[in-house]
Amino acid sequence: ARLRGVRLILRPPQRVDSHAIYAYASEPLVTRYLAWPRHASLADSECFLLRAIADWSCGENLVWLIEDESGVVGAIGVRISAVNAGIGYVLASNRWGQGYAGEALQLVGEALSRHSPVRTLWALCVEENIASTRVLEKGGFHVDRTLNNYFSCPNEGGRAVDVVVYTRSLGISRKRHQSPAVVCDGSPVGSVMK
Repeated sequence: ARLRGVRLILRPPQRVDSHAIYAYASEPLVTRYLAWPRHASLADSECFLLRAIADWSCGENLVWLIEDESGVVGAIGVRISAVNAGIGYVLASNRWGQGYAGEALQLVGEALSRHSPVRTLWALCVEENIASTRVLEKGGFHVDRTLNNYFSCPNEGGRAVDVVVYTRSLGISRKRHQSPAVVCDGSPVGSVMK
């Protein structure tokens, strides 16, 4: 369940992580375009944390915390449905522009490709979120379609926003299979699935 990259470690959340989660999940700039409401209190982060820990037991909704040398700086999660998985990520604003989201996407994509039946990843991105658009495109995602007024953005006063659907095919290529950047510790990702 632990994934190691060049600069990052992705790991399942633990009960002691609520303050670290609250630090980024309460930032207005960070949560601006996210589908979930900004954490208004530590209790919001604790509730998310308990759900994320419990979800690991079913193997369908997996959240990894993103750590660098300073500690937890964000999270990345997947929702697995047979051979497809939705993916999303969030990073503290002081880690933006450093390639962390791209490295986390690569680590999770390679782990899913090796240890699960997932063959297609999809991500939703608010059309206005140019930085996230760049991360997805650099990560091998391609525009599938745009959903007009898809959801009411909770951190933008409920304003209806257009969302771009991105997809990426997974598969073990020779180059990817030999990549030293990913090490999976513990049980395989998605090993307990329906």
